[in-house]
Amino acid sequence: FAVTGEATPTGLAAPQLDGSSNTTVLVTWQPPMQPNGVIRSYTILRSASGGGSFVVVFVGLTQSYRDSDASLIPAMTYEYKLVATNGAGNVSSPLAIITLPETPPRLVPTPLIQNVTSTSFLVLVTPPGLPNGVLTMYNLYLNELLRSNTSVVSSSVVFSVTALNPYTFYSIQLEACNKAGCG
Repeated sequence: FAVTGEATPTGLAAPQLDGSSNTTVLVTWQPPMQPNGVIRSYTILRSASGGGSFVVVFVGLTQSYRDSDASLIPAMTYEYKLVATNGAGNVSSPLAIITLPETPPRLVPTPLIQNVTSTSFLVLVTPPGLPNGVLTMYNLYLNELLRSNTSVVSSSVVFSVTALNPYTFYSIQLEACNKAGCG
């Protein structure tokens, strides 16, 4: 009997992506339709959409054809591709694209207070460190009561707080909101 040599694998489908978690993607795949030899490794590559360069998420062999990619950023779009390698070469799959769900914003900075008078002041808003999605609104609380809210139409938001009592202490809290909630 005779065995011919290996050839580059062909027919590798895009990986399947499950992003039901807001920071983890479960990547599953099928072997190539024509392995044309013994598959020696699978490589999963990820790129932030539009980011260009890919990073290696997984390299190896597995019988389950699955791997988890964790510590991702909520509301980001990621591209994945799979590479199957045998002794003759490798084949890359088409891209698979996923956008992770939004989560409430985190790391909302302390607002800056300016132009303080006896009955008013301005509250300057800085975007949160982790918006975790598209910001839609800010809520301003004075002494734990909602005083004002505003839709986000630009990166610069200023609240004008008026009709205050002279020489009075006010506790100021700020919430940033997206479609997943406020934080």
